[in-house]
Amino acid sequence: MFNFYELSIIPDILQNFKVKNVVVTNLSDEQIIEQVLNYDSSVTAFGSSNSKDINDNIYVIDGYPLDSLKDLKEFDAIFINDDPNWYTVYSELNLIKENNDEFPLVFICNNRFPHKFRDSYINPNVIPEEFRNRYVKELPICFNNERIVIYDGLFHADEENTPKNGVSTAINDFLSENQGIGMMDIRFTDEMVILYPKSTISTIRIDKIQSAIEGKQVNKLEFPDKLIEYQLLFSYINEFKSGQDNLISLEKFKSVISEKDDLITSYENQIRTHDSEIRYKESQIDSFESKLNLKDSEIKNIESILQNKDVQIKNLQNQITDVNSEMDTLKNDFDKKEKLSKSNNKKLKDQFKVKENDLKSQIVAKNSQISYINDQFLLVENELNEKNRLLDVLKDEYTYQSSKLDNKEYCISCFKEEISNNHSEIQYLKVNTFLKKILSPFSYVFLMLKSNPKEIPVNIKLYKALKDSKCFDIGYYLNNNEDVQKSKWCKYFSPELHYVCNGFNEHRKFNKKYFVNNSKKALLDYLLSCEEL
Repeated sequence: MFNFYELSIIPDILQNFKVKNVVVTNLSDEQIIEQVLNYDSSVTAFGSSNSKDINDNIYVIDGYPLDSLKDLKEFDAIFINDDPNWYTVYSELNLIKENNDEFPLVFICNNRFPHKFRDSYINPNVIPEEFRNRYVKELPICFNNERIVIYDGLFHADEENTPKNGVSTAINDFLSENQGIGMMDIRFTDEMVILYPKSTISTIRIDKIQSAIEGKQVNKLEFPDKLIEYQLLFSYINEFKSGQDNLISLEKFKSVISEKDDLITSYENQIRTHDSEIRYKESQIDSFESKLNLKDSEIKNIESILQNKDVQIKNLQNQITDVNSEMDTLKNDFDKKEKLSKSNNKKLKDQFKVKENDLKSQIVAKNSQISYINDQFLLVENELNEKNRLLDVLKDEYTYQSSKLDNKEYCISCFKEEISNNHSEIQYLKVNTFLKKILSPFSYVFLMLKSNPKEIPVNIKLYKALKDSKCFDIGYYLNNNEDVQKSKWCKYFSPELHYVCNGFNEHRKFNKKYFVNNSKKALLDYLLSCEEL
């Protein structure tokens, strides 16, 4: 199961909403206090000022939060983590709305089993009688049609799933009366609900947070609740110490709970794996479809250019036909004039030659234009053929990727491999970060020392392109080259530098996909085209 607090997401949410003043209704909740203090803001908390180890940055208010909350105004965020029952949560939410011109960011922290649809009271006497459910100082759980009683030190409503009963019921009742307030719930072991005003800027910020944590939370609501329920049952079993018959029942409970726990864990793992695989493959398909659409648009543009060139060629051919017709006309005129006046024969011949030479020059010029257009046509035709080849490659890749989607085991294998690569890359980035920053400027000096003088310019360009390119998969390179992972390259320099100096000549690969490695110049051209796509 995930632990909400280990994700350190609370400071990121507070920073997203530019929070300056934070209120916490329970000072004893050390996990929330620690996360809030990781963010630079003023903190007000309800609790005992006599408590030891109170941080100097916390302003402490003695007393019951529901009595004192009405005096607090204009804070940016509040964590409701005190008495987990309908009356307390519902009343605090209404006080927050009434006392603030703009509804703040509200974190409700106890929306989990068994408090969701069953009231729990730390002190039932502070709850008005008309809002207090019939309660017992125990937690009754129905398990395999048997009533199990857990003693956790709290008072609990004897029944659950009734009106005005439980934290989740209070949230739903409040939201049904306030349409201008939205809700986002983050489901981990401790489920937390965030209420926020439905303004444009708040919605944009919530969408950003939702995208950042997508894929990290368990989407099946019942799994965290069931896990807590089974943990309580295990606690009950550990305290269960009477008679031989009870010991037999104890083993029975242990067996059933263990089976349920394993089943829940299995379902959780399957859901996380499938969700991640589906999102990854859908993004790949969307990328391929956008590339295909782009190539279709480019082909249409090229076809339009070719049609224009065809029209130009036809126009030039018509001009040549007109010139030939004019020459024929002149020859006929010449023959007629030759018959009429032999005395002027030489003059006419000279005129004819001049005109003929001029026409020939025009024909040569027109033929040159036709030759140029034909060359342009060949260039466009070659470009079209190259685009068609790239389109065929993309279609083959799309077909290949689509076929892989049907192979569940392959998808899981690819997902595991990608996780392993990402883990290796993270480990590499964590180790000797300070030393690598110091040695980074000397990478180019080391590269020049290790390179053939003629290869220094292309090696520098290739090293810079690899550092800036998304094509170089550091995790894949390290996992498939253990000698690099254990060598000085990872300790002092970088995998990209090792590839330029040694890896290329040793025909090593730096990602799982196909890439050009016939020459360093060809690889450099490939990296540039890869980034354009």
